[in-house]
Amino acid sequence: FADKFSDKDLAVAGDTKVKLGVFKVEVTSDEKVTVTEITVVNAAAATPAVYTNGFSNLVLYKGGSKISDIIAQPNANSYTFSNLKLNIDASSSADFNVKADLAENANGEVKLILENITARGYKSKAPAVIYNKGAASMPAKITQTKLALKADSGGKAVIGKKDNKIAVFTFTNKAAEAVKLNKVSMVSDRVSGGISAVNGFTNL
Repeated sequence: FADKFSDKDLAVAGDTKVKLGVFKVEVTSDEKVTVTEITVVNAAAATPAVYTNGFSNLVLYKGGSKISDIIAQPNANSYTFSNLKLNIDASSSADFNVKADLAENANGEVKLILENITARGYKSKAPAVIYNKGAASMPAKITQTKLALKADSGGKAVIGKKDNKIAVFTFTNKAAEAVKLNKVSMVSDRVSGGISAVNGFTNL
């Protein structure tokens, strides 16, 4: 077993079917192998993939296909995906992905370890000898798409002057990816009279 993870797979809070762990299973024998059970465990120093931390619908994929039952509200330290009937040809390999949905409050860094796998020969039914149990997937860092908003100095409006600077705001992107700002809504301070055409403001 070898760990494998693509830097292109960005785990963002609020996303669905996010890859938390990726493992490559290699068959080194000359017989096809049937995998019947896979168990993964949360690494000790990482963020546990549990429901209270914003993780739900934990499921196992082979490539792009779902191959296990869904654990809607994961709340354990280890998870076993059983009743699998996955055939891997002799001298070939397959990628297994552990995926989950992330709530908006999900955060931290998840690291999964392949604790155990059960497999047998396709024809012989003999138990397969498993090597490299305990292989760890690369960490999946959970990022949040959020902006920090700060109101700076308001500037000064001069009667009869155009292009007055009447407000200054700073947006700071604290996420690990670019943010597209689609809409900004503001309200004027009614105590000061408000920004309106009646009060002489135009071309906002």
